[in-house]
Amino acid sequence: MRVMPFVRVGIVTVLVSVSLSAQNLSVELQRITQQETVTGDLRAAIDGYKKIVARAGANREVAARALVRMAECYQKLGDSEAQRIYERLLREYGDQKDAAAIARERLGVRDATSRVASERAVLKGPNVDGFGTVSADGRYLTYVDLATRQVTLRDVKAGTDRPLTTGPREVIVGRDVDPLTAISRDGRQVAFEWAAPKTGEIELRIVNVQGTGVPEARRLLALPLDDALEIAPFDWSPDAKWLAVAVQRKDLVGQLALVSVQDGSLRVLKSTAWNGPHRAFFSPDGRYLAYSLSGDDSLDESRVFVMAVDGSRESTVVDYPSRNIIMGWSPDGTSVLFGSDRTGSFGLWSVAVSDGQARGAATLLKANIGSSWSLGVTASGTLYVWKQTMARYLQVAPIDVGMGTASATKADSFQAFLGPGGNPVWSADGKYLAYMSGLTDENVECCSTFSIRTADGSLVRKLPRRLAYLQRFSWSMDGRALIGRGRDLKGRWGTYRVDVQTGEPTRIGDGDEFMWPNETPDHRTRAANTTIDGTKLYHRAMSVNPSTGIAEPGRHLLERELSSGTDRVIFEDTAPGAAVFLSPDTRHIAFSSNLPGGAPNTALRVIPAGGGVPVELARGVRRVLWTPDSRALLVLKARPERQELWLIPIDGGAPRNLGIEVHDSSGSFPFSMRPDGRRIAFVAGNSSPSWSEIWTIENVLPEARASK
Repeated sequence: MRVMPFVRVGIVTVLVSVSLSAQNLSVELQRITQQETVTGDLRAAIDGYKKIVARAGANREVAARALVRMAECYQKLGDSEAQRIYERLLREYGDQKDAAAIARERLGVRDATSRVASERAVLKGPNVDGFGTVSADGRYLTYVDLATRQVTLRDVKAGTDRPLTTGPREVIVGRDVDPLTAISRDGRQVAFEWAAPKTGEIELRIVNVQGTGVPEARRLLALPLDDALEIAPFDWSPDAKWLAVAVQRKDLVGQLALVSVQDGSLRVLKSTAWNGPHRAFFSPDGRYLAYSLSGDDSLDESRVFVMAVDGSRESTVVDYPSRNIIMGWSPDGTSVLFGSDRTGSFGLWSVAVSDGQARGAATLLKANIGSSWSLGVTASGTLYVWKQTMARYLQVAPIDVGMGTASATKADSFQAFLGPGGNPVWSADGKYLAYMSGLTDENVECCSTFSIRTADGSLVRKLPRRLAYLQRFSWSMDGRALIGRGRDLKGRWGTYRVDVQTGEPTRIGDGDEFMWPNETPDHRTRAANTTIDGTKLYHRAMSVNPSTGIAEPGRHLLERELSSGTDRVIFEDTAPGAAVFLSPDTRHIAFSSNLPGGAPNTALRVIPAGGGVPVELARGVRRVLWTPDSRALLVLKARPERQELWLIPIDGGAPRNLGIEVHDSSGSFPFSMRPDGRRIAFVAGNSSPSWSEIWTIENVLPEARASK
């Protein structure tokens, strides 16, 4: 997935005196807000906000902000007190523009000329990748079909899809992301990125979509893979002469650039950190580009900029300590639209812009739009966004693997909302559970926040996002860190150790030595698939296909003597496979074999570690985990619209359905058993196939309302 692109528990204590200055009041408000976000203790936060309001005195701006936060806490609790606070804001603090705007929006209060803002889904389905754009008339939009992996043109009015590419989409090793797509304002041309590892290039292509069938693509720009890993098209200029793109260089430099549609020449406007801009949009007159960019050391804050297309000048138009993501321009070019989480939920805001400069404070247009990815704004002022609508949560339930039963309803189980995220992992002592907790407006999992809870569900802390990627991780044996292969905010791959107190990452290796789900002996714990004494490793050999540059699974199951590096063949498999799982007592090895016919015929087998005849346990299963007593395996079985957790004994006993439905998200392990074997943590969620959707948001722009 594409990178777009949070520590301590305790009672919130307010130490505010009547004599506090306005600045100190504001700092105290920020502190309470941070603790509310980190601990999730809404009642304690409400008490803190009440004390701020009581002592604010003439500082009406701070009082209004505290009331907004207080109302949002009540709202999350489902308490009707929220409405009374919003009414108080309008009654007593109507002069505080931002707070009053939030209150009006939450209460649905509009003037006589206003039309009610509306939202609707225009495209649904699990195969919808919304990294595209919409034409100016709203007739067409582009996306990548995740089932066929083809660039697709959607006729919104007719409700039909048309593939614009054909054949397999090739993959660059280490970078399996779907390409961005961009449609011209007039809806006649589509630009998209295409990988060509056989020629050693990454390409920017253009197709003319007039007519029918799959159009012939024109290669506009090609960069060698030893120089660049990405050419992401963001937007077309209004006259269709230029494409705004992001280039990711292999030397970990990001670039915002323009590409000439006529001759493919590349003009770099700005060099940035590796992660580059989130998105960029041309102004309606084509004179400016608006884009947003994260800070250098955290993904939790970002700013919005406006740059002249000739690169001569640039200004910051949104500089607020929150996530601020560009969403587009108003149709008349007088405002820049952006999403922001400054009020707690991710809302749509606007800031007036003239001659490339911000004019006045930002204004809230709509609270809680549920997405930070914009496909653009049409000429009528309709915003298109991509949402992931599946409700996903972390659940912990008692389990009895001996009886093959589990319960998700007993009193000592708990649930925690995830959004994007997952990968629960118990600490070695079973006292803590670490997992990824994402933001509901984000369509990526790789840069989610790490959260840590106690075994009974109490939130200990959320860690600030200091890494761009760390999906698969495990606990260090001393319980002081999370360790895994990842990438920092400068784009450097490696094995990282993340301090569970501060969230600070430390690079401890180049990444090749990390083997999911544990660390190597150098990290003070036993590596995955090694014997208890750390002398032997069980694995399959991997090889790189010279024609594609892609790593392919090996056939033979091997035992490696770590001191000498020599391998002994345990089993000569006739089919390739990659997964190898050594039992906790190191006496048996479970492994997969890719039989003819694809994934449903993948065989799960078990064999003694010393060698012998393997026994087939199941087919078509994924996500394999040994029980702590080494007597059985936990596996996922796919069913129509759901995935079930099963227990498979290795002694020939009958497999048993545990009655748990698991949401298996791409790239993360969805369940984990506590070391004592008495509880299981898993990712649950709505099993509806329509979890990825493109929505329209209408009647939110003042000029759009006035023209109705």
